[in-house]
Amino acid sequence: MRRKWLGLIAATAVGAGVACGNEIPSYAPCKPSDECAEGTSCFEVSLTDTGGGGEPMRAREGNACTRLCGADSDCPGNGACYALEGDERETYICFERCEDASYCWQGFDCLRALVIDPTTGGTMESGGICVPLPIES
Repeated sequence: MRRKWLGLIAATAVGAGVACGNEIPSYAPCKPSDECAEGTSCFEVSLTDTGGGGEPMRAREGNACTRLCGADSDCPGNGACYALEGDERETYICFERCEDASYCWQGFDCLRALVIDPTTGGTMESGGICVPLPIES
């Protein structure tokens, strides 16, 4: 299944680099010039989380080795296939699943939100996915 992540706006996922080595594992932070694990590339993930429970909106930006997907089964390990709300291209990429921040790479945080189920069009609560930490103001 692939889902659209709600509660996030102004999101982009832009692929960069060419995956031709096994240098950086899936979902790990990367730079565009890095070689990611086979089948993945360094993607920029840029989003603004809408907060929740009265929290202020926070910009988040970072890069991770991941891949395009059409379903969760396309993702390495136990990854989840999402497009971020606000991404005009609706680029579906794999995100690492998490229960809390300890499941994520350094520089990433575990974030939960409502998602749109593309099959039903309804919303459902999502498990967490690892996203970049908020940018310090």
